[in-house]
Amino acid sequence: MLDGWQRRGLGERLLSELIGVARNRGLRAMSGDVLASNAAMLRLALKLGFNVSASSEEWSMRHLSLALRPTPPITGGKACERVIQSGA
Repeated sequence: MLDGWQRRGLGERLLSELIGVARNRGLRAMSGDVLASNAAMLRLALKLGFNVSASSEEWSMRHLSLALRPTPPITGGKACERVIQSGA
């Protein structure tokens, strides 16, 4: 993220959206690597539920992983269908 756009919540919004898309597409996990010195990204990852561990490939990296649970289906029966159909 460019310096002028940092600390505005864009990273959190983008990563949250990616998590939602991955979950909705049926993915079971997300993972990636981050520089160990990138404290802001590591804090964000922890805030969003990622596990952070040492990278097996490079001492200056941290490995991030997140198990994705399926989004529960919306239920509500006929009452829910009426609300949707009425546009309420």
